[in-house]
Amino acid sequence: MRNVGTFFRSFGGLLVVVFIGLPFAVLLNLWMTLANYLSLALTFEMLGLDTVPLGEDKLLGSFFAGLAADASLVNLIAASLACVVMAGFFLLVRQVMQIWGHWKQLCLQRRAGNETEVAARRWLIADNLLWLVLLLPLVVAFSIWDLEMFRYRAVLGAGQITETATAVTVATWGKLLTESADLYAITLAKVGMWGYLAVNLMACFVLEFVLVKARDKFSQMTAIASSWFEAEDQAPVKTSRAEQDAERSEPSFVFGREEATATEPRVDAPQPFTAFQGPTLAPDAPVETIPEPVVQEAEAPAPGQARRDLREVVGGGPEERVTLEEALRNPDRYFVDIKNGLVWDRKHWDNLHSAEQEKEFSDATA
Repeated sequence: MRNVGTFFRSFGGLLVVVFIGLPFAVLLNLWMTLANYLSLALTFEMLGLDTVPLGEDKLLGSFFAGLAADASLVNLIAASLACVVMAGFFLLVRQVMQIWGHWKQLCLQRRAGNETEVAARRWLIADNLLWLVLLLPLVVAFSIWDLEMFRYRAVLGAGQITETATAVTVATWGKLLTESADLYAITLAKVGMWGYLAVNLMACFVLEFVLVKARDKFSQMTAIASSWFEAEDQAPVKTSRAEQDAERSEPSFVFGREEATATEPRVDAPQPFTAFQGPTLAPDAPVETIPEPVVQEAEAPAPGQARRDLREVVGGGPEERVTLEEALRNPDRYFVDIKNGLVWDRKHWDNLHSAEQEKEFSDATA
């Protein structure tokens, strides 16, 4: 089997991501959600919200009695807001990163002349943009609420206010900036609000990064495994000696004339030697029609044998071959040169054409 080493390297990387990176990212987001919940619960208590246990509610008391009988409305609102804030940030980050990924693929496929893939990428970008437009106002709304609560907690802490009666008489933020702008606590409260927002977004970016790496490693493994199965399916079919003799005795037609049979040998005129001929491609031809670069052979494959459609990967591992369809499905691993039909290893191609690729990408996105 080919690419065994690459397969196991991808498998090892997937294990590291799944068992180390993913738990760390998930715990980081849970930790930030828990910290936000505790802060919000304290703020709601200082604002004088109802602290009656939910287990004593006349309608839902029996339901909450089995879950958290001592929890109050303060805890319920604080937990809900903390979870919604983190979920909203993560969905926003994910939509933005998906739009960027689709845009990169759109530029590459446009340069390759694959209009079908370009149209598909445009629809995917439009779908992500729709979700982004729907999510952004909601995220901005509850983010403002959360940031104001953070600023209020900072002011209460700076003033050492622990009583609800005093907390509800605190002046507005604008008045505090006017009267106490020279206090360092006010400056920290103003700056800390944006730091709190940045930390939440950073936790979401870490989780998105880990998920993307896990997807890439899994895609590499499945691509290699698929090439193994395709190679087995395209292996020549072995026939018995009797079937081969029967096939040789049957007449066949090549270029409109009957070939000589085993009983009537005929010697044809020697054919002129034909050197390697690069494939020609129409300017508007799709990528799926890229012909395979082969050297013209003197005779066709033997009857009963399947033609192998595996292409050698330029710059890849020893004897690494892949089908054109598989190379097109994995642009991060392979590069298909439509000018000559060659399949390149993506890293090898980027190393040879990094400067040229950067200029072409800039021209395509200009």
